[in-house]
Amino acid sequence: MTLPDLEDGKGNYLRDNIFTLEERTEKVVFSTDSENNAVHLKCAKLSAMFRSEHFRYKETIFVAKGHAEVDINTIDVEFSLKFNVTTLPDGRSIPYISAIDVKTEVDRFDINIKLFGNIWTDLASAFEVFFVGTVAGLIEDTITLTLD
Repeated sequence: MTLPDLEDGKGNYLRDNIFTLEERTEKVVFSTDSENNAVHLKCAKLSAMFRSEHFRYKETIFVAKGHAEVDINTIDVEFSLKFNVTTLPDGRSIPYISAIDVKTEVDRFDINIKLFGNIWTDLASAFEVFFVGTVAGLIEDTITLTLD
């Protein structure tokens, strides 16, 4: 899935971003939520890959540019599918399904960041905070928005 470009207003950016979520068949739990007439799904330990074709990050006088690859080893996704009936303007009743209780969590300590580019990218430890916080938050928001 394509993610939007990110800029922080200080000249730092992540552009041409791609996110790939790997499917998992084990560690998926289905349960019922009778109070909401819903089926609850929980999938623990999904993994994913994030790639940004172009990044720029400036710290004091140093400017790192290049591309980034991020391996995310633990993503937990949890949501429920609620079943309802809705009535169309012509009076017909049809099934209606909606997502509720959507939760996504990226384990920020289980992320492997690889930066490629100019000489300043070797100072990756200074830039990890930018990537981890920004990318993990963006991924959580995108998965939640997609499931909603």
